[in-house]
This record gives sequence, C-alpha cells and structure tokens, in this order.
Amino acid sequence: MNTTRRLAEKLISEQLRAPGFAFVPGRQIREDLPAGDADWHRFAAHWDDLVLDPYIGSAGSDQFRYRRYGRFALRRQPSGAGLPVTLTALPVRPFVQEAEHVGRYEGRARQLEPATEAFLEDPLLHALIAYDHAVLPEPPEVCEVGLHAIRVKVTPSLDARPTPEGRHRDGHDFIAMHLIGKNDCSGGESLVYEQGTGNPACIARLTLADPLDTLVVDDSLVEHEVTRLEPGGTEGNRDVLLVAFYPLAS
Repeated sequence: MNTTRRLAEKLISEQLRAPGFAFVPGRQIREDLPAGDADWHRFAAHWDDLVLDPYIGSAGSDQFRYRRYGRFALRRQPSGAGLPVTLTALPVRPFVQEAEHVGRYEGRARQLEPATEAFLEDPLLHALIAYDHAVLPEPPEVCEVGLHAIRVKVTPSLDARPTPEGRHRDGHDFIAMHLIGKNDCSGGESLVYEQGTGNPACIARLTLADPLDTLVVDDSLVEHEVTRLEPGGTEGNRDVLLVAFYPLAS
C-alpha cells in the first residue's frame, strides 16, 4: 500500500472519530482499487437485477425501491496476505432494525430478497468491503458485514424518497454508503445530524453525485437521511450500496 493511501485512510478514520462522518470522493476510491472500467461496468450491472422491496409500500406511488440483501463474516488477514480480509457468505436471515432507530418498521423482521451469487462473488465487491474496513477507526479482527444493494426508481408518478423513514440511525456500528450511479434525476442530498432527540443540529449537507462518491458514518455518533429525488425526464434511478459493520452474531 502506498503512502498516499495510508494517509487518506488515516484522515477518514480521524473524521469518523470526530465529527462522526467522512466523505470520500469516488475518484479517490476508484484510483485506490485495482479495477478498470470493465470491472466497474460489470459491478454496476448487478443493480439491474434487483427486485421490488415489498416493505416500502403497497400503493403505486409508494413502490419506488428495489433491493437485495446479503451477509458476510469478515476476518482480518495477517499483513502481506493479499486481500487484507477474508469474506465468507452467511445465510440470509430476516433483517431487523430496532424501532427506536427506525420507527417506520416497528422492529418487524423483514424477509428481503437475497443477493445473487454473482454479486457476492464479485471481486470488486470484496475489494470495496476491504477498503471500507480499512478506514474504520479500529478495524475489528472479526465482524459481520451487511450488504444492501438498493435502486430508487424516479418518475413523475413516484414519491421517490431514498430514506422514507426520515432522519434515523441504522443500529449498526459503521455504515459506508456508496453511490453506484445516478441517472436522469436530481436531489438526493445527504443530511448528517448530531445525535439527539427533538431537533438536533444538521452538521453536514452533501450530494453523492459521481460513481463511488461515499459517505461513511459512525452510527453511534450521528443520524442521517437523504432528501427526495426529482425526475429529470420520464424515468431515472439512483443506485447505492450500503455496507454495514457490526459484531458477528454467534
């Protein structure tokens, strides 16, 4: 690993300690990962194979989100062992978020459609997770990684809200939010807030615009949300990958 990348990782780690979030330009990640244009096009194509999220709503104007969900067990590798982590796919189980963090679902278990085998085996996915793990303030030796590939479809008739639950925590340790692509739509501003009840201060406003633009947050320190998307034509979309880190379940 070169000195420039080590310094960048250190800066991101320091920002995650305080104020609790970091923005990473997509060009920086693309330069740091050993992948060419063909690799990125192959990776982005996985988002064309998502399925309608059955928990987002039952009416036509509510059915705007498509997703798949996956899980890995991550184990840190010794220095010099190639990829710095090993990732072992775990069986998909119902996804649960505590009601105190995301009130919309009232703590209900959601049976989300599993990620495809091709997605879970994509070497670029593994490299991206290893990158995310390396920037954590104290990268755990062992942890669980939750993956959410999400597409928000944007048309004049859809109420396209990337975070319909509004300002929230996810109930994880850290979350990396990677923009995969944004086409024919505007809006989608990411807002970061101090933790707190009532009306906590908004401490950052930014828009993920370029492929791999990334927001990483310490879920114990900040809350976040994304504003509504507006169509630029008849149909657009915003594709993201959420990579969540938390203790490995026994």
